[in-house]
Amino acid sequence: MKKLAPILPIAVMAFAIVAFLLAVDFSLETFENGGLKKHVTKNSNTGLVACTMDAKLCPDGSAVGRSGSKCEFTLCPGESTINSFTACEAAGYPVMESYPRQCRANNTTFTEIVTNTNQALETTGWLTYTNETHHFSFMYPPDSTVRDTSSVDTLVLRIQNYTADSVQYILQESDYFLEFWGYTEYADESQRTCADVVDQATAMTFGKQIGWRGTDDSAVLGTPVVGCVDTYTNQYLMKVTENAGDKIGNKILSTWTFSE
Repeated sequence: MKKLAPILPIAVMAFAIVAFLLAVDFSLETFENGGLKKHVTKNSNTGLVACTMDAKLCPDGSAVGRSGSKCEFTLCPGESTINSFTACEAAGYPVMESYPRQCRANNTTFTEIVTNTNQALETTGWLTYTNETHHFSFMYPPDSTVRDTSSVDTLVLRIQNYTADSVQYILQESDYFLEFWGYTEYADESQRTCADVVDQATAMTFGKQIGWRGTDDSAVLGTPVVGCVDTYTNQYLMKVTENAGDKIGNKILSTWTFSE
């Protein structure tokens, strides 16, 4: 009986090794049955786990594979930064959609303000208005009336498809009413900036100029501010009232650009 004593520790060790291998095999089966089987291969000889060779296409055109204990896709270049950005919120109307800085949409970052045109704008037969003094232009339908009531230090343009002397009456009867305001003496430090004029402002672009879209804190004529742009010497406000479903005022606004 004494000769059998050394065999006992060896038997215990062998049993422990077998139990460990069974536990590893069970863990692998659990790992595979957890939905990751299609991304994992196991070498029958060595028992080692390897990730499959499928790849994910990144926004910049590169590709990444799977890695790690869970065989997850490696992050695309800059993706960790993308995930730290908040989701982009569309600003503006359907024709004029923009995204502010430091946001992401569909795994794409917008580090600068950009404007996207989501739909084709039909302007066949439209006329073009150009203001040489303020260096901007826009297009408008032939049934519209452009009224210039500017003074020495203030630009006032009104575009609508109903003509009347009373602005309030035009607001009620016209399908659309678009108004441009411009202060030609903006260099006066007492003049309010767009940040003062527009509530709940969202950054967006108007032509090459960066501006703001929001609501009018003074509620002039009851029309919302569509956009506000500060330049070195001027400030421009755009207000629109839509009484019809075609959103013509919005389409006119989407053609408005600065020439410099």
